[in-house]
Amino acid sequence: MLRFAVPAGVIAGSAAFTTYLLARSDHATAQVADTSATTLTLFLVALWALAIIARPYTWWRVLLVLAMGAASPWS
Repeated sequence: MLRFAVPAGVIAGSAAFTTYLLARSDHATAQVADTSATTLTLFLVALWALAIIARPYTWWRVLLVLAMGAASPWS
């Protein structure tokens, strides 16, 4: 599980940085929209990482991933 932490962290950081740069390149959006897009990206990458780590799936692990998805601020 620890050997997954560094690659997942690099992917999360790269995705967040890229999302923020792409959002900032559009000058029509406010900074609040830029940070919201970045936050959403980090949430989705974290949910993806949890889904990978939760394998092999059992009922309670699926419930954990679904609960994390339902607990998002955008639900």
